[in-house]
Amino acid sequence: MNYITDTEDKIRTMKIAVSNVIRRAMNNNNLSQKETSDKYGVNRSDLCQVVNGNVDNFSLTKIISYAMVIGVDVELQFREKLCENTIRVIDFVNQGT
Repeated sequence: MNYITDTEDKIRTMKIAVSNVIRRAMNNNNLSQKETSDKYGVNRSDLCQVVNGNVDNFSLTKIISYAMVIGVDVELQFREKLCENTIRVIDFVNQGT
C-alpha cells in the first residue's frame, strides 16, 4: 500500500468536493464567475479553474479560502479512521432550503 499516493488521492477528492460546493453556492446566489470574482475580489482565472474541477494547481487551503470568501460556512472534522478508504464530505450549502 502506498500511503503517499492514497493521501494525495484523498486530498484531491476533498478539493473536488469543495469546488462543487463553491459552484453550488454561486448557482444558489445566481452569480456568474465574473460576478463572483468582482464581488468578492477573487482572481477570476483561478476561480474558473476551481469551479470547473481543475484543482491540481491549488492547495486545499486555497480552495477552502475561496469557499469561505464567498460565504460558505466551512467546518473541518477529524476523527480516527474507521475503515479503509473512508472519506466523508458534508455539504451544508443546501441545508435549510
